[in-house]
Amino acid sequence: MKRLILLLIGLTVVLAGPAVAPGSAVDQKCLPSAAAALESDLRSLWCMQSILMRGMIISNLSALEDANTVREKLLYSQRELAQPLAPFYGQMAVDRLAALLREHVSIASDVMAAAKSANDEAVEDAEKRWHVNADGVADLLSTVNPNWAKRELIETLYKHLDYTTAEIVARLGKDWKTDLEACEGDAQLMQGFAASLAQGVVKQFPARFP
Repeated sequence: MKRLILLLIGLTVVLAGPAVAPGSAVDQKCLPSAAAALESDLRSLWCMQSILMRGMIISNLSALEDANTVREKLLYSQRELAQPLAPFYGQMAVDRLAALLREHVSIASDVMAAAKSANDEAVEDAEKRWHVNADGVADLLSTVNPNWAKRELIETLYKHLDYTTAEIVARLGKDWKTDLEACEGDAQLMQGFAASLAQGVVKQFPARFP
């Protein structure tokens, strides 16, 4: 047993490689580029967005005690989601984006409330407002950065709405397989969306990403 422990320790040291002093030439080479760092930040934020939205759906539809807490956290996080774009487009544009994203969350709550009460008219109204909101997000983003094509943005955002609606309907119907498939599809979609945002910024401001 002692030999096995020593072997595992030795293997860990070998895999970890030699220690590198912070600030050394080798250490600098290991640092991610500014472009990679931006994409990583956006991917992390949009991943958390997917997690919180999933949490809100589950808590809301199951009437859990944390439903309001999760919803408030999700609403608050929309500013954090938009903030990495501030150095490129200014605080005013970012505040507008955050407001649109908060509206998206609020409408999602309306969709769930209408779906739970089986009010088809209210569901249709909320879905229309949801798509108008998505159009607003696409308008804003494509205006500040022409590399983010409006048509592609709308296609992605509408697909996100489709996945979210599928999750809501599936959970209400206890169709757990479809629910999980929609959740996974949306998570992958949002990761691709985050990557596209980062790539668009880099393309628009190449001098800031040497």
